[in-house]
Amino acid sequence: MPPRVFLTTPPLNMAETPLQYHRPLAPLGIAYLGAMLEDRYSGGAWSQYVEKRVQGKVAHPYASCGVVRALDNMRLSFYGQYSYERLRSQIADHATGAKEDELFIGLSVLSDGMHDARRMLIKLRREFPRAKIVVGGPHATFFPDDFYSVPERREGPLADFVVRNEGELAILGIVEGKFDTPADLERNAHRYGINPHACTYHDDYRVIDGGQYAAPAAGFGAHVLDALPPPAYFLFEDESGSLPYEPDRRYGLQAPAANINSSRGCPHKCTFCTIPMLVPGYRTLSAQRILQLMEFLSVQYGVQSIFFREDNFIYEGGTIAGSRWNDVEDFCKELKKRLPDMKWAIEARADNLVQPTPSGPSRIAHLADAGLTGIYVGVESASDAMLKLYVKGSTVNTMSEAIQACGSHNVAVVTTVCYGDPDIFLRRDYPLIDDADDHYKFNLIEQRERILGETRAFLDHHEIPLERREEYALVGIPVSAIYKLLDRERVKFPALVESVDTESRYLYPKGFRWWANAIYDLKRRVRPYVSYDYRPPI
Repeated sequence: MPPRVFLTTPPLNMAETPLQYHRPLAPLGIAYLGAMLEDRYSGGAWSQYVEKRVQGKVAHPYASCGVVRALDNMRLSFYGQYSYERLRSQIADHATGAKEDELFIGLSVLSDGMHDARRMLIKLRREFPRAKIVVGGPHATFFPDDFYSVPERREGPLADFVVRNEGELAILGIVEGKFDTPADLERNAHRYGINPHACTYHDDYRVIDGGQYAAPAAGFGAHVLDALPPPAYFLFEDESGSLPYEPDRRYGLQAPAANINSSRGCPHKCTFCTIPMLVPGYRTLSAQRILQLMEFLSVQYGVQSIFFREDNFIYEGGTIAGSRWNDVEDFCKELKKRLPDMKWAIEARADNLVQPTPSGPSRIAHLADAGLTGIYVGVESASDAMLKLYVKGSTVNTMSEAIQACGSHNVAVVTTVCYGDPDIFLRRDYPLIDDADDHYKFNLIEQRERILGETRAFLDHHEIPLERREEYALVGIPVSAIYKLLDRERVKFPALVESVDTESRYLYPKGFRWWANAIYDLKRRVRPYVSYDYRPPI
């Protein structure tokens, strides 16, 4: 009897900050895990189906081999429809006919989802006592020993396996029973691309380091992600066989819609960002692979819009050598031929958007000519001094140039802005922090109001509508540079941090409450902004 694997996510937790990047998008992390398992137990049927569907050789829906199933609780909770009972029922249904110890339950956890993840894991452990529970995701990568009932004493393990970093190879070894004991790991790790010396075992609590899939030593891995199977989108179909994901219409996208990750990593130095630590280097899909996925989504689900939900669609100029622009240019040329009516949006840095091309149109012109309708740009501040403290690598003038270029080609811009006290970045100023000192408080409030006023004036000047402004109060997100700095210094300088969420590990720096009151309505939980009114069927 083949194993049964159920993959899922915790519901959303908006934490103190309305993290508006949480939109109802297909969770492609577990979609790739599902694809690896599906191909393994179906003899490659899923990958073959996608290829044949694009070629027009098959028209029937995909018939899964039945090993893997999934539930996207982030999407359900976005619409207020999450139910643990639904999750429990679907897991039990999927396990029907299998032995209890042949059931694997996989949970991908962001740090801001740890509160609900812990509650979920406690219930799953109680109700499926012989199932093997596998936890992965960013929080597992940074804090692999957090998945106990009492983490500080390592009591009551809530998971059998914790996967650090990426899980496409690790999940196969886990499900095939090749990593159950240290001896098993030592004997089998090389077959799955796992370094056994990076893994740790504490009785029945196993931490497996999955590494970075196909990561080259040089850091820039062009097209290495082509070796992965297509994400298992079929796991998230609704009862009609459609993908139940609405577009973000702020970007000019339209339904039906889907999302693709065509790259992994963003090797820049932004101090508020965790990605350089979570996903070192930069790896990509080829233009041909991206187009295959887009054509599949178009013919299979009627998709008319794609959001490339990744940290940097056009990489150049970061901490490693390399540029993706030639691939992006080839992609644009082919997209115009093969899917001329497809709308799409990306996330990109302003400095990458305004880089000159050797000849002909600008980069924005190339993108817009191929159907690009929107870009998510991290402006972060209209203060060059703050951009330097953020180590953003761009200037206010560069931000302005990029936004104006987008406007001239009718490309919608959704901006992010990050507000925080300047002196939390300056260790030499820590001894001067004193809220009881009226002079200090006066100067600090003056700084805050100037930064807020300059930034909102910048957004007004560039006619960024309110719904396209994502404004945040700075939070120390594990394990960003600012998080590590605050965590290291807060014992000696306790005034640096207003509060600590011991579950998510988020650090809320001094000034958070002031900034939050300036930009959020904290009298209620703030839902992410969406520019459409949509409620999926339960």
